[in-house]
Amino acid sequence: MKKKEITKILHEKGYNNYKWINPKEIEVREWVRIKCRNCPNYGTAAHCPPHTPTTKTTKKFLNEYNKAILLHIPKKLENPKNHSKWTNKINQQLIEIENTLFLKNYYKAYTLFIGPCKQCKQCTANPKTCRHPKKARPTPEAMGIDVYQTIQKTNYPIKTLTNYNQTINQYTFILIE
Repeated sequence: MKKKEITKILHEKGYNNYKWINPKEIEVREWVRIKCRNCPNYGTAAHCPPHTPTTKTTKKFLNEYNKAILLHIPKKLENPKNHSKWTNKINQQLIEIENTLFLKNYYKAYTLFIGPCKQCKQCTANPKTCRHPKKARPTPEAMGIDVYQTIQKTNYPIKTLTNYNQTINQYTFILIE
């Protein structure tokens, strides 16, 4: 793996705030998936639980990778109603990065979204009938990844926000061979 080549790809897409981590340091917990049951996307989105891998499968999946990029994406939104539009834009950029890496022979490259997939106005709610399977990914939380615990191991900021005037610190992962 050529970190310099990957760094260039990230910088070209405007991502300069990231760390290389060992995927084995990514915390996976059952409570995270259980908490998804309270989300309005639960069972209604093809890339949200219960359609995503179990925590056991997620741990196996992460163990098949040697490196991961932890992306820190801070944003202060003027209007909280724009959050979904902003996350969808970032998600599409993440897919572009994954595709670029794949075409550079990083064939195992896989990204996770910072927010639920919003490719379609009405999701089919079934991964087998997803209209955009090449452009849709689960979030870390949908796979049982404890983002808070994982981030606390780094020096990145993470805390529960109490109002919309605060900067959002979004995080996600791009897995690389």
